Amino acid sequence: LDFAAQVPLAQFPGQPTSASNLWGFVDLNDNREYVVIGLRNGTAVVDVTDANNPRQVGSVPGAASAWREVKLLQVRDVAANRWRTYGYVTTEAAGSGVQILDLSGLPTSITLGATLQDTSTQHTPYISNIDYATNGALPGTAPHLYLAGSNLAGGAWRAYSLANPLAPQLAGTAPVGAGYMHDSVGLLITDVRASQCTGARNPCEVLVD
Repeated sequence: LDFAAQVPLAQFPGQPTSASNLWGFVDLNDNREYVVIGLRNGTAVVDVTDANNPRQVGSVPGAASAWREVKLLQVRDVAANRWRTYGYVTTEAAGSGVQILDLSGLPTSITLGATLQDTSTQHTPYISNIDYATNGALPGTAPHLYLAGSNLAGGAWRAYSLANPLAPQLAGTAPVGAGYMHDSVGLLITDVRASQCTGARNPCEVLVD
């Protein structure tokens, strides 16, 4: 590994005093590479295509919190013949909900596309059924957004359909008494183990709580 560059916190808008998490992706439209970083006072996108010369593209402000995390989804817009990218930002700042960033304006701009107000706070987001090399849906599957550690039901998981990426719809919640979930990951089982799933569904979706 070689150290290529650094963007000091003082160079981000509002000069945040901390950052908590980041996620990277390659835009399938032009193969440019980006980092989306959760800052204490918002979320910023940095173009790292030229690793030696990172370039801030833009930022979206958010309520102050030591914790802000993001996961991404790339969706093919057939009518426009291009990919559209959305970022789902969670934070523990009261009243924040889930910010949905529209990154389709890259490489020039980003915007706040919507805010999901179904919850007030949440610790982490997770998106199932996607290829994390591209953040695009696995063939024949439907991505779902999972929220962990929200202010509802003691922080148990909540699942949302992303059929409309800018308007997630609640698809299911954890059983009563499931308890707090801090983080999550999922997997898609397509081999003989699927026979152990409810209804012996194949493929079988598994959430690791």
